[in-house]
Amino acid sequence: SDVDHGSSRSESTRSSFGISKALDRNGVVIEVYDDDSDSDSSDPDLPHSLKASAILELLLNAADVGGNMQNWEAMLKWSQNLFDELKTCFTAGRGTDPAENWHGNQITFFEIYVLPLVSSLVEI
Repeated sequence: SDVDHGSSRSESTRSSFGISKALDRNGVVIEVYDDDSDSDSSDPDLPHSLKASAILELLLNAADVGGNMQNWEAMLKWSQNLFDELKTCFTAGRGTDPAENWHGNQITFFEIYVLPLVSSLVEI
């Protein structure tokens, strides 16, 4: 680890919140962002690779749960498809029964994932 455990809390916090390494889905190390490689980061209108990556990630997350952000009929369709897929897996011995607290889980998903994601998208 790059964090010196003997250092002060503020130094440790600064180190742990920076991007030092990231892995792609295949476990290959992704190169570290170089703060000086892009244009001046103090101007929010100029391109910056880290900002672009963060925005792209938000858009991909939105696309992933896009069925929940459409009209009522579309949301019901995608929710039913998800329920059916999870029920099929449960019947085959994989996973838990989606019927247990389905509605509560959907409400929690909206509150802790979808609504904060939409708020983040509004801010960009």
